[in-house]
Amino acid sequence: MYYAGLDLAYMSQDDGRTWVSMNAPMNRIRLVDPIGTRMYALGEDSNGGIAGQVAYTEDNGRSWTEWPALYELIGGRTPRDLEIEKVAGQDLIMLTTDSGPGLAGSWDGGRSWVWLYEEDGKYLGAGADAWPKGNATRLIYASSLAGILITRDGVDLHNLTNADWRPPTTPPDGPPRSILETEDGTFFVVTRAARIFRSTDGGDNWEMVQDYLTQAAQDMTSSANYAEDGIVMVGTQEGAYWSNDFGDSWHL
Repeated sequence: MYYAGLDLAYMSQDDGRTWVSMNAPMNRIRLVDPIGTRMYALGEDSNGGIAGQVAYTEDNGRSWTEWPALYELIGGRTPRDLEIEKVAGQDLIMLTTDSGPGLAGSWDGGRSWVWLYEEDGKYLGAGADAWPKGNATRLIYASSLAGILITRDGVDLHNLTNADWRPPTTPPDGPPRSILETEDGTFFVVTRAARIFRSTDGGDNWEMVQDYLTQAAQDMTSSANYAEDGIVMVGTQEGAYWSNDFGDSWHL
Protein backbone atom coordinates (compact mmCIF):
# COMPACT_ATOMS: atom_id res chain seq x y z
CA MET A 1 0.00 0.00 0.00
CA TYR A 2 1.37 3.43 -0.99
CA TYR A 3 0.51 7.04 -0.16
CA ALA A 4 1.69 10.31 -1.71
CA GLY A 5 2.35 13.18 0.67
CA LEU A 6 3.42 16.69 -0.31
CA ASP A 7 7.15 15.98 -0.27
CA LEU A 8 7.41 12.24 0.46
CA ALA A 9 6.00 8.91 -0.62
CA TYR A 10 5.05 6.39 2.06
CA MET A 11 4.71 2.60 2.04
CA SER A 12 2.80 0.24 4.32
CA GLN A 13 3.22 -3.52 4.36
CA ASP A 14 0.65 -4.21 7.10
CA ASP A 15 -2.59 -2.89 5.55
CA GLY A 16 -1.99 0.69 6.68
CA ARG A 17 -1.29 0.12 10.39
CA THR A 18 2.25 1.49 10.10
CA TRP A 19 3.93 3.59 7.42
CA VAL A 20 7.53 4.27 6.43
CA SER A 21 8.82 6.98 4.13
CA MET A 22 10.42 6.02 0.84
CA ASN A 23 13.32 7.45 -1.07
CA ALA A 24 11.41 9.80 -3.39
CA PRO A 25 12.35 10.87 -6.93
CA MET A 26 10.90 14.38 -6.66
CA ASN A 27 9.99 16.97 -4.02
CA ARG A 28 6.33 17.55 -4.81
CA ILE A 29 4.65 14.19 -5.33
CA ARG A 30 1.18 14.05 -6.84
CA LEU A 31 0.68 10.31 -7.19
CA VAL A 32 2.31 6.99 -6.39
CA ASP A 33 0.73 4.06 -8.16
CA PRO A 34 1.81 0.39 -8.30
CA ILE A 35 1.21 -1.10 -11.75
CA GLY A 36 2.50 -4.59 -12.42
CA THR A 37 6.02 -5.00 -11.05
CA ARG A 38 6.70 -1.25 -10.99
CA MET A 39 5.66 1.61 -8.74
CA TYR A 40 5.27 4.96 -10.49
CA ALA A 41 5.62 8.45 -9.02
CA LEU A 42 4.28 11.64 -10.61
CA GLY A 43 5.42 15.03 -9.36
CA GLU A 44 6.91 18.41 -10.16
CA ASP A 45 10.37 19.24 -8.81
CA SER A 46 13.68 17.53 -9.48
CA ASN A 47 15.52 15.65 -6.75
CA GLY A 48 18.61 13.46 -6.95
CA GLY A 49 19.00 13.66 -10.71
CA ILE A 50 15.42 12.78 -11.66
CA ALA A 51 13.84 15.42 -13.87
CA GLY A 52 10.79 15.37 -11.64
CA GLN A 53 7.83 14.50 -13.84
CA VAL A 54 7.44 10.73 -14.03
CA ALA A 55 9.72 8.02 -12.62
CA TYR A 56 9.34 4.37 -11.66
CA THR A 57 11.00 1.95 -9.25
CA GLU A 58 11.16 -1.83 -9.15
CA ASP A 59 12.87 -2.07 -5.74
CA ASN A 60 10.52 -0.17 -3.39
CA GLY A 61 12.14 3.19 -3.99
CA ARG A 62 15.83 2.34 -3.56
CA SER A 63 16.46 3.39 -7.17
CA TRP A 64 14.37 5.22 -9.76
CA THR A 65 14.30 5.40 -13.56
CA GLU A 66 12.90 8.25 -15.64
CA TRP A 67 11.85 8.66 -19.28
CA PRO A 68 13.86 11.44 -20.96
CA ALA A 69 11.88 11.10 -24.19
CA LEU A 70 8.69 11.98 -22.31
CA TYR A 71 10.14 15.29 -21.11
CA GLU A 72 11.07 16.18 -24.67
CA LEU A 73 7.39 15.79 -25.61
CA ILE A 74 5.56 17.39 -22.67
CA GLY A 75 8.20 19.92 -21.62
CA GLY A 76 7.83 21.28 -18.09
CA ARG A 77 4.14 20.48 -17.70
CA THR A 78 2.98 18.74 -14.53
CA PRO A 79 1.71 15.16 -15.00
CA ARG A 80 -1.78 14.47 -13.66
CA ASP A 81 -2.57 10.81 -14.28
CA LEU A 82 -0.88 7.72 -15.71
CA GLU A 83 -2.56 4.53 -16.94
CA ILE A 84 -1.16 1.36 -18.50
CA GLU A 85 -3.64 -0.81 -20.39
CA LYS A 86 -3.55 -3.68 -22.87
CA VAL A 87 -4.66 -2.07 -26.13
CA ALA A 88 -4.77 -3.79 -29.52
CA GLY A 89 -2.49 -6.54 -28.22
CA GLN A 90 0.16 -4.23 -26.68
CA ASP A 91 0.75 -2.38 -23.41
CA LEU A 92 -0.03 1.30 -23.89
CA ILE A 93 1.15 3.90 -21.36
CA MET A 94 -1.12 6.97 -21.31
CA LEU A 95 -0.27 10.23 -19.55
CA THR A 96 -2.37 13.35 -19.04
CA THR A 97 -0.95 16.65 -17.77
CA ASP A 98 -2.33 19.66 -15.90
CA SER A 99 -1.84 22.08 -18.78
CA GLY A 100 -1.84 21.37 -22.54
CA PRO A 101 -1.46 20.18 -25.11
CA GLY A 102 -3.11 16.73 -25.03
CA LEU A 103 -2.90 13.02 -24.25
CA ALA A 104 0.58 11.47 -24.49
CA GLY A 105 1.21 7.77 -25.09
CA SER A 106 4.01 5.23 -25.38
CA TRP A 107 3.81 1.79 -27.03
CA ASP A 108 7.36 0.69 -26.13
CA GLY A 109 7.55 0.89 -22.35
CA GLY A 110 8.35 4.60 -22.22
CA ARG A 111 11.34 4.71 -24.58
CA SER A 112 9.47 6.88 -27.09
CA TRP A 113 6.34 9.03 -26.80
CA VAL A 114 3.75 10.50 -29.17
CA TRP A 115 0.62 12.60 -28.87
CA LEU A 116 -2.47 10.39 -29.03
CA TYR A 117 -4.60 13.52 -29.09
CA GLU A 118 -3.45 17.15 -29.37
CA GLU A 119 -5.35 20.21 -28.21
CA ASP A 120 -4.94 23.92 -28.84
CA GLY A 121 -4.81 26.08 -25.75
CA LYS A 122 -4.44 25.47 -22.05
CA TYR A 123 -6.54 22.74 -20.46
CA LEU A 124 -6.73 20.44 -17.47
CA GLY A 125 -6.32 16.78 -18.36
CA ALA A 126 -8.96 14.87 -16.38
CA GLY A 127 -7.61 11.41 -17.25
CA ALA A 128 -7.75 8.68 -19.87
CA ASP A 129 -8.38 4.94 -20.04
CA ALA A 130 -9.05 2.09 -22.45
CA TRP A 131 -12.13 -0.10 -22.99
CA PRO A 132 -12.95 -2.94 -22.66
CA LYS A 133 -10.53 -4.19 -20.01
CA GLY A 134 -8.10 -6.96 -21.01
CA ASN A 135 -7.53 -6.05 -24.66
CA ALA A 136 -9.09 -2.70 -25.41
CA THR A 137 -10.38 -1.58 -28.79
CA ARG A 138 -11.03 2.08 -27.92
CA LEU A 139 -9.51 4.89 -25.88
CA ILE A 140 -11.48 7.36 -23.78
CA TYR A 141 -9.94 10.73 -22.92
CA ALA A 142 -11.46 13.36 -20.60
CA SER A 143 -10.38 16.98 -20.97
CA SER A 144 -11.75 20.11 -19.33
CA LEU A 145 -11.29 21.92 -22.64
CA ALA A 146 -12.65 19.45 -25.19
CA GLY A 147 -14.95 17.29 -23.07
CA ILE A 148 -15.06 13.48 -23.36
CA LEU A 149 -13.45 12.01 -26.47
CA ILE A 150 -13.62 8.41 -27.72
CA THR A 151 -11.64 6.88 -30.58
CA ARG A 152 -13.66 5.91 -33.64
CA ASP A 153 -14.37 2.21 -34.11
CA GLY A 154 -11.93 0.42 -36.41
CA VAL A 155 -9.14 3.04 -36.45
CA ASP A 156 -5.46 2.13 -36.09
CA LEU A 157 -4.84 2.88 -32.41
CA HIS A 158 -1.06 2.67 -32.95
CA ASN A 159 -1.08 5.67 -35.30
CA LEU A 160 -3.75 8.03 -33.98
CA THR A 161 -4.45 11.50 -35.28
CA ASN A 162 -7.12 13.92 -34.09
CA ALA A 163 -9.34 12.77 -36.97
CA ASP A 164 -9.45 9.28 -35.44
CA TRP A 165 -11.46 10.55 -32.46
CA ARG A 166 -15.22 11.09 -32.39
CA PRO A 167 -16.41 14.67 -31.88
CA PRO A 168 -16.21 15.45 -28.14
CA THR A 169 -19.27 15.19 -25.93
CA THR A 170 -19.82 17.14 -22.72
CA PRO A 171 -22.23 16.33 -19.89
CA PRO A 172 -25.12 18.83 -19.72
CA ASP A 173 -23.64 20.69 -16.75
CA GLY A 174 -20.10 21.19 -17.98
CA PRO A 175 -16.75 19.53 -18.73
CA PRO A 176 -15.24 16.64 -16.73
CA ARG A 177 -12.97 17.09 -13.73
CA SER A 178 -12.04 13.42 -13.20
CA ILE A 179 -12.69 10.05 -14.87
CA LEU A 180 -12.53 6.50 -13.47
CA GLU A 181 -12.82 3.06 -15.04
CA THR A 182 -13.65 0.20 -12.68
CA GLU A 183 -12.39 -3.38 -13.02
CA ASP A 184 -15.49 -4.42 -15.00
CA GLY A 185 -15.25 -1.54 -17.49
CA THR A 186 -17.81 0.82 -15.95
CA PHE A 187 -16.88 4.49 -16.29
CA PHE A 188 -17.62 7.27 -13.82
CA VAL A 189 -17.08 10.98 -14.55
CA VAL A 190 -17.24 13.86 -12.09
CA THR A 191 -17.97 17.18 -13.77
CA ARG A 192 -16.83 20.65 -12.80
CA ALA A 193 -20.41 21.35 -11.72
CA ALA A 194 -19.97 18.56 -9.09
CA ARG A 195 -22.24 15.92 -10.58
CA ILE A 196 -21.42 12.25 -11.22
CA PHE A 197 -22.20 10.44 -14.46
CA ARG A 198 -21.87 6.71 -15.24
CA SER A 199 -21.43 4.72 -18.46
CA THR A 200 -21.65 0.94 -18.80
CA ASP A 201 -21.09 0.79 -22.57
CA GLY A 202 -17.65 2.28 -23.05
CA GLY A 203 -18.76 5.90 -23.07
CA ASP A 204 -21.47 5.65 -25.73
CA ASN A 205 -24.17 6.67 -23.24
CA TRP A 206 -24.01 8.44 -19.86
CA GLU A 207 -26.51 8.69 -17.00
CA MET A 208 -26.37 11.06 -14.05
CA VAL A 209 -26.18 9.08 -10.80
CA GLN A 210 -25.48 11.89 -8.31
CA ASP A 211 -27.10 15.28 -8.78
CA TYR A 212 -24.82 17.46 -6.66
CA LEU A 213 -21.75 17.14 -4.46
CA THR A 214 -21.60 19.85 -1.82
CA GLN A 215 -17.90 20.49 -2.45
CA ALA A 216 -15.66 20.41 -5.50
CA ALA A 217 -14.74 16.81 -6.32
CA GLN A 218 -11.19 15.67 -6.79
CA ASP A 219 -10.04 12.14 -7.69
CA MET A 220 -12.06 8.93 -7.74
CA THR A 221 -11.24 5.34 -6.88
CA SER A 222 -13.05 2.02 -6.75
CA SER A 223 -12.66 -1.29 -4.98
CA ALA A 224 -10.46 -3.93 -6.61
CA ASN A 225 -13.54 -6.17 -6.26
CA TYR A 226 -15.97 -3.63 -7.74
CA ALA A 227 -17.84 -6.26 -9.74
CA GLU A 228 -18.80 -7.93 -6.44
CA ASP A 229 -19.04 -5.14 -3.85
CA GLY A 230 -19.90 -2.13 -6.05
CA ILE A 231 -17.74 0.28 -4.01
CA VAL A 232 -16.78 3.64 -5.58
CA MET A 233 -15.41 6.71 -3.77
CA VAL A 234 -15.05 10.36 -4.77
CA GLY A 235 -12.81 12.68 -2.77
CA THR A 236 -14.05 16.21 -2.00
CA GLN A 237 -12.85 19.05 0.22
CA GLU A 238 -15.22 17.97 3.00
CA GLY A 239 -14.61 14.22 2.83
CA ALA A 240 -15.27 11.19 0.65
CA TYR A 241 -18.55 10.42 -1.05
CA TRP A 242 -19.02 6.68 -1.42
CA SER A 243 -21.34 4.17 -3.00
CA ASN A 244 -21.61 0.44 -2.34
CA ASP A 245 -24.28 -0.28 -4.92
CA PHE A 246 -22.38 0.37 -8.18
CA GLY A 247 -23.09 4.12 -8.10
CA ASP A 248 -26.86 3.95 -7.73
CA SER A 249 -26.78 5.86 -4.41
CA TRP A 250 -24.13 7.99 -2.68
CA HIS A 251 -23.29 8.87 0.92
CA LEU A 252 -20.93 11.30 2.65
